[in-house]
Amino acid sequence: MNAAKRWQGAGVDFPLNEEGRRQAGALAETMKDMGVEAIYTSPLTRARQTADIVADALNVPVFVRPALIEGRFGVAEGRTRDEISALFLDILPRWENLDDKDFDVRFPDGESRREIQCRILNDLREIAETEPYRRVGISGHSATIRCVLFAFGIKRMFIPHGEPFKLEFSGKDMFRPV
Repeated sequence: MNAAKRWQGAGVDFPLNEEGRRQAGALAETMKDMGVEAIYTSPLTRARQTADIVADALNVPVFVRPALIEGRFGVAEGRTRDEISALFLDILPRWENLDDKDFDVRFPDGESRREIQCRILNDLREIAETEPYRRVGISGHSATIRCVLFAFGIKRMFIPHGEPFKLEFSGKDMFRPV
């Protein structure tokens, strides 16, 4: 779907292609010295496969977390940006706008970026507060990563596949990028 430049979202579940498997292998190499003790993953196949490739290389367990699923883009899922632009000329520019004023915009039957951000941050907080591991990996998705980074004032429209981001949890409700 990435090669076809189609928006995947939570409702589109395809496996990794050869390029995705290569990127996951490269990510595993990057993470070998990070001390990761476990990996938590979205239930979507592409994220689970990435988690499995990295976990195999690191020799750590993988745990599926439903709340880590990609954002729900509703009727925009499975469409190209051009198709989305033609159908939702008023929504797409606001969805792509990185200003807080448009953080609650959504496609029909979809989630807003604020809803995605709250869902992911709540799950990360639960992992940090209840799971026994001190250093974990999260296998997620571009939109969810963008929404989390936005909480720290980091505004990125594009998230490269296989690029690790580091967050530190330092107590109740306290995450910070490192």
